[in-house]
Amino acid sequence: MDTTKWRSIAIRIQTHTLLKGLADDKFRTVDQQIAKLVDDHLSYRSKKEHIKKEDLMKRLLKEGNWYSDKPVKKSKGSSG
Repeated sequence: MDTTKWRSIAIRIQTHTLLKGLADDKFRTVDQQIAKLVDDHLSYRSKKEHIKKEDLMKRLLKEGNWYSDKPVKKSKGSSG
């Protein structure tokens, strides 16, 4: 698997079953359904925060870029 394009996640069986049911109901694959859920939530949150969806996406992608070959710079006072 190309780890620059794909990630594996573990979810509870019940959640997967519900997700599969939602996807099947709309003739989507599970990965398409997850993408739809994320997109819908981004739209909701951008409206709630009164910012453009694209700006929210950029911010979240920047903040969430934890998987990288480059070491992450820790801020002062952070533990770990």
